[in-house]
Amino acid sequence: MRKTIISIVLLSLAFWARANEDRRDIPLDHWSYPVLARFQAKGYASLPASKPYQRWQVTELLQELLRNQMDGRMELSKADRFYFDKLSQELNIGITDIRLSDQKLLSYDDGRAAISADISLGLGTAFIHTGPPRSRGLAAFDAWGGLPGLVVFDQQITLALEKESQKTERLSGSLQTWRGGEYSTGWAYFRSATSGLSLTLGRQQRWWGPGSFGTLLLSDNSEGFDAADIKLNYKRVEFQSFFGVLSTDLKRYISGHRLGLMLPGMITLGLSETVIYQANQIDPAYMNPLLPYYANQWNQRDDDNVLWSADIRWTPGLGFSAWGELLMDDVQYEQDPPAPQKLGFLLGGHWADPAGLKDTDLKVEWAGNQKWVYTHRRYANRYVGADTVNLLGHWVGTDADVLDIVMEHRFLPRLDAGIGYQMERHGEGRVERGYLFNDDPHTTFLSGIFSREDKVQMFLRWEPIYWTNLEAAVWLSYLENPGNLPGTGFNDRGLDLRVNIEL
Repeated sequence: MRKTIISIVLLSLAFWARANEDRRDIPLDHWSYPVLARFQAKGYASLPASKPYQRWQVTELLQELLRNQMDGRMELSKADRFYFDKLSQELNIGITDIRLSDQKLLSYDDGRAAISADISLGLGTAFIHTGPPRSRGLAAFDAWGGLPGLVVFDQQITLALEKESQKTERLSGSLQTWRGGEYSTGWAYFRSATSGLSLTLGRQQRWWGPGSFGTLLLSDNSEGFDAADIKLNYKRVEFQSFFGVLSTDLKRYISGHRLGLMLPGMITLGLSETVIYQANQIDPAYMNPLLPYYANQWNQRDDDNVLWSADIRWTPGLGFSAWGELLMDDVQYEQDPPAPQKLGFLLGGHWADPAGLKDTDLKVEWAGNQKWVYTHRRYANRYVGADTVNLLGHWVGTDADVLDIVMEHRFLPRLDAGIGYQMERHGEGRVERGYLFNDDPHTTFLSGIFSREDKVQMFLRWEPIYWTNLEAAVWLSYLENPGNLPGTGFNDRGLDLRVNIEL
């Protein structure tokens, strides 16, 4: 017993030390996010709605989980304990001698400076009955390091290879395609941080909102952009603000700020505002994290694209979490001349261990945007990223909605399986076409002839050893009115396979 207590004390000190060292982001596609969402639904954790999480935040969470286990206030299942231990190893905190996470092949640390690197290799193949099989290879290189207590840097470079479909197409400064190859930089930033304040310069990922399958204001649907960012964490308050560049050629700029509050009763509330605008240079007023963008537009500028969102999440600690988000692209408080409301909505829930089924998760989420959401009268001010194609907000787009239902079960700590259903609908609205004065301002949700796709899939994930992950999915779908053409439809089916290797 004494040896166990000493080990726990030493481990807690290691947790505390790591929490004050590593300020890097955990990538949005990291395997730990579904696990952390499950811990939150179970009432084990309380995390902000904005992502990505920084590594110190998750480290402090693991420390809290460890204390709760010590006090007997909670008991993790076998699968939950496995992922708790694996994530602890991922953060370089040794919980178990069994190797659960990949070791760093390239690393140097002399106590004054450090640098490390990871290599990830993936191969995916899709077999679809309406066309030939498609294969895609992926290689990602992640390098990071820094000076302890002063600054850290992190960068990921990705190269994807597939059958050549076009010779050359330059989409943005962060994405280049050539002869079936695609090079991109997912993130590349420097960060200096203290206990509650971090300053970041460079390209980051952003996900503002509690959504599980998508979020309405800022998501990972579009390529990252370069920006200066300030983030403040103080007790139950989180504040974040940034200003950045979408395109120097088109003189497109973006700014955003967000306030997150953790309220009593396991309620988190978020209020966010972003603006996209064209100018000869970044507007100093949009660099100020405290000034409201909408007021600045009225006072100093004209016809920028300002969007707001409000989100809420309730986690009563009974294995259930519920959330919602409201997007306000344009709210018409005057109707002279008449103009449409441009609103988006998102509702979701997560039930961990439903009906007593251990190591099972049930997730349901619906998101919908009215016609004209993300559009703008000025073509350059559309709510799209640096590539001018992909939306910065929810991937479903304007004049559309999507329903996702997924149930997943962990049969073994390294073996997951599940089934899912998705319903996706699109009206005739398109993000490239903004509202004109001769359009109908009272267009109903899902305008005109709308397309609909119903899709059912079964999936399997297996991790035979810690550095290899295998994924397989079989799906069936029916598409009605494709391309908004009435009276048409067809069935489709497919098999997707993926192998990922971490070095």
